[in-house]
Amino acid sequence: MQMVRRGGALALLVLMLAMPAHARVVLVGLDGASWNVIDPMIAAGELPNLAAVAAEGVAAELETVEPVTSPVVWTSIATGRSPEHHGVTDFFSTAADVTTPTVFERLAARGVRVGLYDFLMTWPPAVLPEGFVIPGWLRRDDTVTPADVWSRIELEPYVNAYRPLKTNDDYRRNALTEIRLKAARWNALARHFDVEVGAVSFYAPDGMSHRFWHGAYPDQFPPEVAALATAEERTALRDAMHGVDRAIGEIRAGLSPEDTLIIVSDHGFRARSKPRTVWVGRFEDRLAAAGLDPERDGFTVLTEFGQLVVQVHPDEFEKAAATTERLAALIEAHETVDGDGLYWAAEVLDIAPRPPGKERGVLNRLRQWVLLTVLDLAYDVELDPDSHAVIIALPRTGVVEDQPDDAPVRVAGKTHALGEVFGRQLFTGEHDPTAIFLAAGGPVATTSDRGRISVLDVAPLIFYLAGAPVPDDAEGRVPTELLEPAFLASHPVATAAAATLPGVERAEPRGAGSEPPADDPELREKLRRLGYIE
Repeated sequence: MQMVRRGGALALLVLMLAMPAHARVVLVGLDGASWNVIDPMIAAGELPNLAAVAAEGVAAELETVEPVTSPVVWTSIATGRSPEHHGVTDFFSTAADVTTPTVFERLAARGVRVGLYDFLMTWPPAVLPEGFVIPGWLRRDDTVTPADVWSRIELEPYVNAYRPLKTNDDYRRNALTEIRLKAARWNALARHFDVEVGAVSFYAPDGMSHRFWHGAYPDQFPPEVAALATAEERTALRDAMHGVDRAIGEIRAGLSPEDTLIIVSDHGFRARSKPRTVWVGRFEDRLAAAGLDPERDGFTVLTEFGQLVVQVHPDEFEKAAATTERLAALIEAHETVDGDGLYWAAEVLDIAPRPPGKERGVLNRLRQWVLLTVLDLAYDVELDPDSHAVIIALPRTGVVEDQPDDAPVRVAGKTHALGEVFGRQLFTGEHDPTAIFLAAGGPVATTSDRGRISVLDVAPLIFYLAGAPVPDDAEGRVPTELLEPAFLASHPVATAAAATLPGVERAEPRGAGSEPPADDPELREKLRRLGYIE
């Protein structure tokens, strides 16, 4: 790789003499950030801070690992190990499943002050001496370490949260909120804890790319798909990247020249070969008009994303049974003006035993058994046993998709526009295996060439920049071609036997000795809404 240095040998010597033994290293994760989005925006002058990092340091294509899913890849970034060795296989894994200590845990055990903010696969949070952990969006609860981390910086807590988001506008506003609030909180946390090595993640690029790729790149889709994007959705990804760029500038302003800023993504994005449409009901908006109240009548609408699921809570049998019947009747009263149902029949699944004399018929019980078996075996879904009944209804997509948003439909005899009863959510972007890497500051070289490194190289690089030996169980390498040769000559890469390295205390999930449920209902629903599972 041809290096084009600025400032010459004298400037490098001054930098080396001025650098503390362990200059700061900050990793900024941009989930889903992609060169095919960033490059044209930099060329157009729209991302000045990312452009400055590239111009003053290095940029590279980052080769990811399989499967290309966020928890798997971010764990490889944090450990320097491939999925078959670090233990994380899917979205339901937790930090307790990570079999290799992360670079952050190992550095903290050496006495380095480490801070992690909204970084994935950090729940349950480890206890880092003199540092902090605020877990990422796959967390199962709001546990942080130390427990008073937010009060110490006297700012309102903020972490990215994907529930109770329902509409495309909800997701767009959520992304804009994240990029508006997060950088200032990271800087406050880094100052208060005097962080030497830290990481903060932004999820906005991923969320906007999944949902609004057709709005950002209409020429990559059939005209009828591109036309579905609203004006706000056409600029959602670009707006998110503008905000991320401002956040990068804010974070970089808190660093000194001897500090190193590293920016990585877990994967890139591209147009989805077959866009996926999910019909999201607005059943909750119709409840009051039908005289139904969730709190008074004892029920909860669990989801309307792709299917309607209502849980009727246990109560005196006659009351709960009457509520169940009213809810099922309201669902089946959704119809076109021609009388075609908008939902298939509402399927009532009895959870609580029915009293003598109130039993269902044999065929009904057999049907329920089949449905419960399919849910368990095909979809790995177990219904809450603390229920009177659960009602499930699927939209009749063949009917719904043939109607324009302003088409009249009826709900319990009252006329509404279809768009008031069902919303359409598209997933038009999919993961691409090439991620981004940028770095600047400290001993990072300046080059206009764009090389290619692996996500497995990020952890060894952080070890090196923190002045620590690289564990011999790391599968990646220190990408020395990205560093100044003179610095490398005076600071050669060192390794150490992983078995001899100290560790840190890991928290137990949900109490000592207990494991989080494999099928956490809230997490499963969050993943469905994000389009990761059916």
